[in-house]
Amino acid sequence: MVQDPTPAVPRATNTAGQLGERLRQQMGWTLQDLSRRSGVSLSTLSKIENAQVAPTFDTLVKAAKGLGIGFEALPSEPAPSEPPAPPGPAGLGSPDGDARR
Repeated sequence: MVQDPTPAVPRATNTAGQLGERLRQQMGWTLQDLSRRSGVSLSTLSKIENAQVAPTFDTLVKAAKGLGIGFEALPSEPAPSEPPAPPGPAGLGSPDGDARR
């Protein structure tokens, strides 16, 4: 079986790329139009829309501003829940790690 050499892009990132593409197309803009308005390179925008790369936070903010939407309008995926760290040995400080008490 042949594996895809491109790394998997997180689902929330792919959704953000799909949303960006849909909004851009609804406005009748090309990728070049959005690139000019956002300051994000055409190549980067294309890769985001096609889920080939995961955008940085700064890139998402620039793209959202270029689209005229707030960053909070972009979809997000909750962070995976992690079990709490086990308590340290007794007598080594408070639970928050402050040993001055």
